[in-house]
Amino acid sequence: MKAITLAPGPQRAAHLAPDAPRLILEWDGFAWQPLTTVDDYASARRYMNPMPAPQPQEQQPVPKKRPGRHRKP
Repeated sequence: MKAITLAPGPQRAAHLAPDAPRLILEWDGFAWQPLTTVDDYASARRYMNPMPAPQPQEQQPVPKKRPGRHRKP
């Protein structure tokens, strides 16, 4: 997939017009086909690279520090 800026003028880098709408294109093996439009650069990034849902992690006990100095005598 790729995103094209729908701002007037020549195609420019994405950071120059972050608030411009984007057209999302998808390669079908022969040509780029329009898929959808999104509101801005951030939305295009989220659409093309969705983050997986976070998995719950087990809480591991924190090891206790030994008393005294941090160096061996």
